[in-house]
Amino acid sequence: MIIAKSTPSKVYKTAQTLSCILSLVLLIILAVALSQGQLSSLLPLLLVEILLVTFLGYMYFGQITSISVNELELLINTRVAQIVIPCSSILAAGYDKADQVPFIQLLGVKMFPGGLLRFFSSDYKNDRFYITNEKQVFYIKTSSKTYHISNDKYQEMILKINDILSKNQA
Repeated sequence: MIIAKSTPSKVYKTAQTLSCILSLVLLIILAVALSQGQLSSLLPLLLVEILLVTFLGYMYFGQITSISVNELELLINTRVAQIVIPCSSILAAGYDKADQVPFIQLLGVKMFPGGLLRFFSSDYKNDRFYITNEKQVFYIKTSSKTYHISNDKYQEMILKINDILSKNQA
């Protein structure tokens, strides 16, 4: 069994930090406006704050904490859920192409835009992105979905999954 953590890249950490700072600044502005009775003039700002807090929650709770693979299944653990992919349903596993990485970085590392683009792009509607580091990305293809995942032991994961696939086919 291989267990790997997913260490966030500087890009991911910076996006989270800047979003938190912006959210706090907007919250302070809204608190001052409320104390002076001028909240009605800042209603658009309140909507932006709600969207920003939703974005932060999406980034935080959707972030992968660890990934493990054994002979039976691949487990992707996020802060609130565990995604189980039986090894028998995996069709292919490999590294994402180098020319796709900037696009995958936009979809996965930035997280929120990835969620939106998935709904508007027919090419990626069945893809799921669990990426916190764009330099350690691999994919798992099943009959219904393709998972793009990053973790610290991505090369070992691919070797193990492909070894399991070759044993299952034999």
